[in-house]
Amino acid sequence: MTQHPRLPGLDAHMLSSDELEAVVVPKSGARVASLVDRVRGIEWMWAPPGTDSRVRENTPGDDFATGPIVGADECIPTVGACRVSGVGGHVEMPDHGEVWARSFDSALAGTESVASIGLHTVPLHFRRAASVRGATLRMDYTVRRLGDHRVPWLWSWHPLFVLPEEATLALEGVSGQVRFESGEGVASDNPVLHCRAGDVGTPLHALDLGGPGRSAKLFLDASAEGAATLTDVRRGSAITVRWSGEALRGLGVWINRGGWNGYQHMAIEPCTEPVESADQVRSSPFAAGSDETCWSLDVTVHAAGD
Repeated sequence: MTQHPRLPGLDAHMLSSDELEAVVVPKSGARVASLVDRVRGIEWMWAPPGTDSRVRENTPGDDFATGPIVGADECIPTVGACRVSGVGGHVEMPDHGEVWARSFDSALAGTESVASIGLHTVPLHFRRAASVRGATLRMDYTVRRLGDHRVPWLWSWHPLFVLPEEATLALEGVSGQVRFESGEGVASDNPVLHCRAGDVGTPLHALDLGGPGRSAKLFLDASAEGAATLTDVRRGSAITVRWSGEALRGLGVWINRGGWNGYQHMAIEPCTEPVESADQVRSSPFAAGSDETCWSLDVTVHAAGD
């Protein structure tokens, strides 16, 4: 375990190579608090200004909106707060899921950070193994069902990346009409809300919300293999999130051009279904007859165009 400037009093797993440094904080939801492109000197994980940039250990019941909105959270068994039917009645699922506010069991085995946790709201065990190889942060996930209970659930990666003034987003392995979930200040006739994945010159590619003071959460259908690349046009740098796994069926895109708290950031969110909350889930991430499902993410920093 190592100390980091963003983590007063918290230990962290430092995963690094000559090209990339990642910081994992097991006691703060196993969040990836920092992701630095060492070649180009760029921190890709966004953090609020001043003292709000500090990561802390949370407890169940904490308000996500006033928590450490830094880096990347694991959202399971939901993103949006909701109520679903469960064993013996209804199950209340908190905003952005439950594990961001909990401490994970963890181990640093050589260059691999392994973090795992048993959920309280849903009978699931969640495990993630993370390592840095060259310019890539590799994360391998396993979710195992505990018992015979069938409760709908959703997983989404929730990274807050810095959003450059001039930025583009290139997508692979997504399809369908962009679906608007929520936001602030985006006119209903904005082209970004009416484009289809793969359209030439789509406003989504340019992350155009029609001006400052706007935000939007969008969803797209996704195949089991796909990628999203955010490019900083001015600095000639980029970050690519590549996903792989039959359980992954959606991609969320959060663009914040000041519409929420005046911040400038965005999220690229591979997910098990392109919906915001578990009460909207229509199919299980588990294959028929299986009590375990796996997927992986590769997050790579590189020069624009590579």
